[in-house]
Order: sequence, then C-alpha cells, then structure tokens
Amino acid sequence: MKTILKTLLIFTVALLSITAVKAQKPKVDKKAAKIAAYQKMIDTADWSIVMEKAFPKSSGASTANPINNMSGNPNISITHGVITCDMPYYGGDAINNAGRRVKFTSNNFTYESQHKSGSSSPYQYDLFIAPKPGSTDFGNVAQIVISIISEDVVQVQVSFTTTELDPVGYQGYIIPFKKFD
Repeated sequence: MKTILKTLLIFTVALLSITAVKAQKPKVDKKAAKIAAYQKMIDTADWSIVMEKAFPKSSGASTANPINNMSGNPNISITHGVITCDMPYYGGDAINNAGRRVKFTSNNFTYESQHKSGSSSPYQYDLFIAPKPGSTDFGNVAQIVISIISEDVVQVQVSFTTTELDPVGYQGYIIPFKKFD
C-alpha cells in the first residue's frame, strides 16, 4: 500500500510540474514574439515616434522646463524608405520661435540602428538618421539621433547645419508605423 501511495504521489508531483512548465511556455513565447516584432520594426525602419515633450536649448544648454507637447500624432515616421518629419521647433528663444517647425519628407537619407552596448534590454537602441551628402530634403537638419531608453520612452536630439538654430530635444514613444493625419 505504501508503494502505491508513493508512486501515486510521485506521479502527481511530476504531472503538476509538467503542467506548470507548459503553462509558462505561452508567456515566454509571447514575450519572445513581442521582442522579435520590436526588433524587426527597428531593423526594417518601419515605425513612428509620437513626441510628448520638447526640451528647448539655448547655446547648447537645456532649459529647466520642458514644453508639454504635442498633438498625439506621429512626429517622425519611417516606412518603405521614406522619412516624414513634422515637429514644432523650440530651440533658442522658444517664445520668438513659436510657430517654427522642423518639417520635411525624404527618401534620400541614411539610417543606422545600433543596440546599446552593454544593455541587457532588448528594447534599447540608438538610431542615427541623416541626409545623404548633397541632399537638400532635410532643410537645415544635420542629424536626428534617437535613443530608445525603454519600450515606452525615446529621446530625440535634432542638430542643425546652421548656427542660427540651436539643437532641440524631444521625448516621446515609438510605435509601429502610423500614417500622419
């Protein structure tokens, strides 16, 4: 009788262990699929960024108070090799620059994505976007650097080819490509 009870107990424990392992597998599979989709979105440059805050700068120094932004629509989008950008410009004297915009559409640019070295997070990337040499599509924009901090937070730094425009920073989030409204 003791042997039957021991066998039954071992069988029950083994069955519960297998059930628990199988229950965990869908969570792991969903997380892996989510990470793979995110990495594909970054690698294939098929995404949009919605800006929530702007950080005006004057002579390279960030102002203490961010400007809570924005429309809720994408401000930078890339898909099928075309970048569309439409952001308010708050560089330098933000009051006198009211109404200015960083706005362009181009298919003549370079795009580089680098997973942040030393990061254990699959969501942390640095993205570098710049006009190709000789391109005038970007207006005065020299480079856009996007630092993906987490799945929900990106920081965007825009630098210009002219000293008349101060660099400006933004904070927002990245989503799969969404067309501008």
